[in-house]
Amino acid sequence: MIKHIFQVTFLVTVQGISSTAPALADGMDFFFHNTPGGVEQPRIAPFPKFPVSNPADKAKAQQPSQPLKVGITKNSTAVTESAMPKQQALVWFEKFDDIIFTMGPSDHEKYILKRPINQEVERLNEWIDATNSLARKYRLIAKRIRAMIPSQSIGDMKEFQIESANWYDDNAHMCEELTAPRPPAKTYEELQRAYQSFMTRTNNLAELSKAIAQFNTKLREKYDVHPPKYTDEAAKYVDSVAHNIKEK
Repeated sequence: MIKHIFQVTFLVTVQGISSTAPALADGMDFFFHNTPGGVEQPRIAPFPKFPVSNPADKAKAQQPSQPLKVGITKNSTAVTESAMPKQQALVWFEKFDDIIFTMGPSDHEKYILKRPINQEVERLNEWIDATNSLARKYRLIAKRIRAMIPSQSIGDMKEFQIESANWYDDNAHMCEELTAPRPPAKTYEELQRAYQSFMTRTNNLAELSKAIAQFNTKLREKYDVHPPKYTDEAAKYVDSVAHNIKEK
């Protein structure tokens, strides 16, 4: 009885897969056929074949699907041509956010840079060390951003990439000038000119920072990318430097 149920179940399953499964004559087992002498002889059941209407279609079906960029494959039914640039922009901006957050100044360095010196030698040395560290980190950030070349499908982000890298390089150069040895000013007027030149560059970088931030927001909105994942305090450093210098 159990053998009979198994035979019927298997036949139904095979016939449901393909109509090409061979029909069995009365009194024949699917795995064995009974001879008149009652001796069962094994036979191999043919595997049902799936018909292919066109040989060219069969060859095409056997070809593996080719992966597309940014981890999207041809088999992804939800992917459209318009979604490809958005996905690439998302990956680019997330990497951009990670670089700025992980490679920027530490919380302790931010505190040292904003803390008033009050004509104390120890605080001045700590400020110099923090400024030199910031310059090295900004140089490295600029280098990493320059290496993140956008693809052609998001080519309008190329300008943002270049301007962002230039901003970090310019800030690094300013930090290096602050701590570089230089001869003392001979006159008060010479000291004032140097101070005014520095403040002009600082204000220009602060304004450029705002323009880059607006450019950043515009591109993220265009490609449906979320706002920056982290709070970026690096861009605010220029404003804090200008404010602290005025107080000191």
